[in-house]
Amino acid sequence: MVMMSMTAFASSDAPVDMNALWKKLRLQSYRICSACSYYRKTCKKNLSLIFWTRELQTSKKAIKDAKEASESAKTEMTNYEIKMKGFEKRPGDNEREIS
Repeated sequence: MVMMSMTAFASSDAPVDMNALWKKLRLQSYRICSACSYYRKTCKKNLSLIFWTRELQTSKKAIKDAKEASESAKTEMTNYEIKMKGFEKRPGDNEREIS
């Protein structure tokens, strides 16, 4: 943009005011940088909200899955204990001992 302005001024017969061109360039650069920083801050905030919301949902799902796994493990453990009680030696079962 600056090069086009400089070329346009150089090709004309009018005197070139380089200070005005550089001032205009600095002003446009400042506007672009401030707009970019503003958009970055607002988008970063929104993106972080989206990220943390997704992480919170994932964490809640993981906790729910862990509770369900714990409950199923407890039921399996009680079933196993009941099963093992059935295999315990009873006083009258000593007749078939293997020697």
